[in-house]
Order: sequence, then C-alpha cells, then structure tokens
Amino acid sequence: MCPYEGFEANENVIYVGGCPNQHLLPLFEHLIPRFGKRPYLVGANYVWGWEMNRLARELITNAGGEVLPASLGAHPAFNWPLLDGVSKESYRLTFSEEESMPVRRLKGGLLRAKAEPTPVNGKTLALSERLFEDDAMILDRLASRFVIYAADRGPSLEVSWHGFRQLGIWSKPGGAPFLCIEPWRGFASPADFDGEFADKPGMMQIAPGASQVLSYRIGIY
Repeated sequence: MCPYEGFEANENVIYVGGCPNQHLLPLFEHLIPRFGKRPYLVGANYVWGWEMNRLARELITNAGGEVLPASLGAHPAFNWPLLDGVSKESYRLTFSEEESMPVRRLKGGLLRAKAEPTPVNGKTLALSERLFEDDAMILDRLASRFVIYAADRGPSLEVSWHGFRQLGIWSKPGGAPFLCIEPWRGFASPADFDGEFADKPGMMQIAPGASQVLSYRIGIY
C-alpha cells in the first residue's frame, strides 16, 4: 500500500491518501478482522515512522490486540580481509567483555542440543576459516555490547548494539571474502524443540501497545 502518486495503477497495489485517516485506519479495519491482532510494525527512524507506528499501536490496543512473539536479527557483512595483502588469519575480534560461556552451533538449520567450549580467549577471538567449518558460531549468552574487528595494520571496524542479546559470527567455508557479525534477538529453534513458536527459547514477547527498541552501529577507524 502506498500514497497515491500521479496516474499510476497496479492491481497488486492499493493506492491511498497521505494522511493517517486515509491509509492507516482503513488498512487496520481491513487487516485485523481477517488476519488477527498480532501485526508486526516496521518503520524508518524518523518522524513519519515514529508517528505511524504510534498510531498503529493505539489502534491495536483499542482492538484488543494480543501479545506478539517476535525475534529480529541484523545481518551486516564485511570484507575479510579488510585490506588487500593482509592474511585472513591476521584478523581478530576483540569483545568489550570476557566471553567465557560455551557457544552454540547449527546442524541442518537447527540449534544443536549440546553447547561447545568457546574459542574466545578472554576477550579475543582469533579468526580463521576453520572456525566456520561447522556453520555459524553463536554466542547465546552474550556479555559484550560491542566488538572490534581488526588486524595489526589497516582499518578496523567496531560493531555495537543495544537490545540484542545474542551474536552470530559466520563466513562461508571455502574462501569466501566476507565475515558476518550479526547482533540477534532470538535464534534458530533447538533441534529437540517441539512446541509452539511463541514458546521458542529467545523470543521477545511484546504486549499490545508496547514496543521494543533494538539498534546497532558500525564505526570505521
């Protein structure tokens, strides 16, 4: 759905006016009876997104909205190596806090039942392609609020986050030239989990009219 613009016409798009009473109210009057009271709201970080989501939360609350189970993951990826001529093994991740808890791995897209000893030494994770032979490395009991990705020479990156509680670190085995550093709130289902989606470990439970703010920043030095 989008505000009406010119003489555009498309059978797959509903064209509406630019004011909330011309688009938000009719949209929710249509959606809530047909699709339920658990909408997932996304908006740009400026006044339009803030106000439209504020009005939407009020409409959901007034309609007797239900608790929304939700998870969210960011997926930034960076060149690995950052500088030509520097080996991949020269790079490391330096966490803001010591990360001593065991890490989790995936198998077939599901979380393995047994955790593994962490390869993080204090605050430092030495990077190598061998780390990712068993898919992503997941810190599901994360202590840090930022991590620095760097070698002894060349540029460095800092990834920081707010509201995210897990971190996924991943690269594709076989020489892929990238490294993913991914703040998460929620993660893949455990291999032995057989319950409802809302009861999956790591989920947020957002009450009607409430909101969750999650953010991350990337700094280049």
